[in-house]
Amino acid sequence: MATFEEEYKRIEPIIKALTNLSLLGKKVVIRGKENFIKKGPNIIIGNHVGTFKDIATLSRIVPRHIFFTANRMLFDKDECTRLIRDHLIKHLKNFGLFV
Repeated sequence: MATFEEEYKRIEPIIKALTNLSLLGKKVVIRGKENFIKKGPNIIIGNHVGTFKDIATLSRIVPRHIFFTANRMLFDKDECTRLIRDHLIKHLKNFGLFV
């Protein structure tokens, strides 16, 4: 059975591609990146309720593997589908990918 690290290395390119897609056309400004602790426990709190922006941004800027927990809204199938659809329509309609 593969370890978490081995599994993560296997799917990391997919995670990075999805993260890049979710941040498509966004300018991300990071302040205080030097304050992230590289070893030991951390608690990082995102303040955008019900969005994946915090997850996408944090997974790109935090210099170590991080784990997330979320409320039911992110795991509810219908709500998750609506959030993804609305995000894609909002950001990709100018490319002619959505009507």
